[in-house]
Amino acid sequence: MNDVYTAELPELNARPAPKGLRMAAIITGLLGFVLFMATPFLPVTQTQSSFEWPREDSLNSVTAPLISVTPEEIDAKIPVTAVDMLREGQDLLYGTVPPESEEASNRGMFVRAGEDGLSVISLDEVVLSLSAEQVSQLNDDDVLTINAVEDGTTVSVGDFSEESEDDLRPQVVGVFTEIEDTPENLTELSGAGLNVHVEINSRFTSSPTTVKLIAMIGGVIMMLAALVCIARMDRLDGKKISFMPATWKQVRPLDGVVAAILGFWHIFGSNTSDDGFILTMGRVKEHSTYMANYYRWYGVPEAPFGTPYYDLVAFLSNISATSVFMRIPTLIAAILTWFILSREILPRFGPVINDRRVAHWTAAFMFLAFWLPYNNGIRPEPIVAFGVIFTWASFERSIATSRMLPAAIGTIAATLTLTAGPTGLLAVGVFLVSLPALFNIFSRRKESAGG
Repeated sequence: MNDVYTAELPELNARPAPKGLRMAAIITGLLGFVLFMATPFLPVTQTQSSFEWPREDSLNSVTAPLISVTPEEIDAKIPVTAVDMLREGQDLLYGTVPPESEEASNRGMFVRAGEDGLSVISLDEVVLSLSAEQVSQLNDDDVLTINAVEDGTTVSVGDFSEESEDDLRPQVVGVFTEIEDTPENLTELSGAGLNVHVEINSRFTSSPTTVKLIAMIGGVIMMLAALVCIARMDRLDGKKISFMPATWKQVRPLDGVVAAILGFWHIFGSNTSDDGFILTMGRVKEHSTYMANYYRWYGVPEAPFGTPYYDLVAFLSNISATSVFMRIPTLIAAILTWFILSREILPRFGPVINDRRVAHWTAAFMFLAFWLPYNNGIRPEPIVAFGVIFTWASFERSIATSRMLPAAIGTIAATLTLTAGPTGLLAVGVFLVSLPALFNIFSRRKESAGG
């Protein structure tokens, strides 16, 4: 490969960069870096959410399955008279998860009342327990009060009160009760103070403040300005900046074979078992305003991973949820990946490899052998694969031509690839491996940069 690089190296006889250009490159680069580094630490505007029960003049159970993690606060008031309004054979006054769900007792909070007394249990810990005799001492106008926050949980009714300093806030997916839903019961309990207020942990429902938005837009503008400065400095020797070999426009029969197989597999091939779960995540975003992991972690987002690819999934799902349509980005990534492999990567192995037709056909079928079974879904791996190969090609081109613009674009590609999925760390690895060669280019180009 060294022979290939040496053949493409431009003569370093460029005129010194104008002082204004050097200063513009330094200032825009530093400002862009500072703005992007500051962005995660700048404030956001959070939308605080909550819900109340009873709802819509009904004592029936309600579900709220999109609530993420534990709530900020639960404040429940249940009149003692509700005990006499339970359905026959039932004892559940209030629950935060369905009592029949898996591991319900160590995930939720339950208030139960029966012949044995009254109990309040949260996360398998008994906060308050009254015997039948103690319950009989309560007055009809007494109200069971529950307050659960991060600093502790307090439960009181009549003259009985218990407090725990532990964080016993349960998982909340709604309000579940066996109180009989009748207009008479609703009127009586509402007048006695029946109410459940849940302050939802809605930290992920947010939007950037003006300062944060200015920082993000400013960072993008500075980045683009820095790229312009780098491009102008690359051209001080009077030669054009080449991103692909001169033969990149040639269409070969092998390209048609690869495209045909990819197109056929896009329609008739199997996709991944995770397609449905990622599609649901994308469709939920319309309501949650963020890309929640709908099936894991109680709706907590996977950010920073998945951005911006998952945002694209959410956008496409609002147009059509059909599999063929949703997987169009995957097909495009496959075609572009083969394009870079055949036009940029294979020539880097020199004429001994690149000039042999069998090498190109072997590369094509090895590419298809791995791509078809693993990358025909809407998971982010196809995008990561394209990002890695694009980053690799960018740094190869930079090293081969002593141009810094391809390396700068490759660095941006590496960061975007990492955000698409954890396996995008491969692209960052390409960046790190290329650093010594880039430092060598810096050293050799001091004169052209005005150093």
